[in-house]
Amino acid sequence: LGIKVFCKLHTKKSKHRSDGDSWRQELYSGLLDKDKIPKVLAALNSDSGVGIVLPNEHILKITSFLGSNLETVARLSARVGTPLCHLHNLPLVAGSMFWGRMDALVPMYLLSKQEEFESEKGQVDGTFAHALERMFSISADSVELSVCDMDLVAYTPESEETDYLFANKG
Repeated sequence: LGIKVFCKLHTKKSKHRSDGDSWRQELYSGLLDKDKIPKVLAALNSDSGVGIVLPNEHILKITSFLGSNLETVARLSARVGTPLCHLHNLPLVAGSMFWGRMDALVPMYLLSKQEEFESEKGQVDGTFAHALERMFSISADSVELSVCDMDLVAYTPESEETDYLFANKG
């Protein structure tokens, strides 16, 4: 379709979270900051090396939040050429809402086959879909694109990690 840049938004209507509305509003306000969007779009439309951009407070260390998705993420990561030992260098795209460049998600798109998705039964973690949500930064990294915050500061493993109100480590 010729689409090169997109913004991934969703309702965040997780029935298991009483703070879903707060989480959604925080993600929306961070992503839809009218003062930052022009720079974000310019970076994503250029050869800047930026692949994914998300709200500043929602970039976390992926290895702190793999939980019951570790085995599937390890398998999928290997399929895009990213060894498990490299994951400590990558972030989690928390909340799964972000600005992105289509090129960043092509490897991830090629991984998913309809038959791998389990039936929806209200699961909150550990399914193929949950593991795939953890693949955003891995997919971008596999094509040498970075994950940045809305100020276009690239994630580094040395980035200070704080507690995240909307998810438990594991």
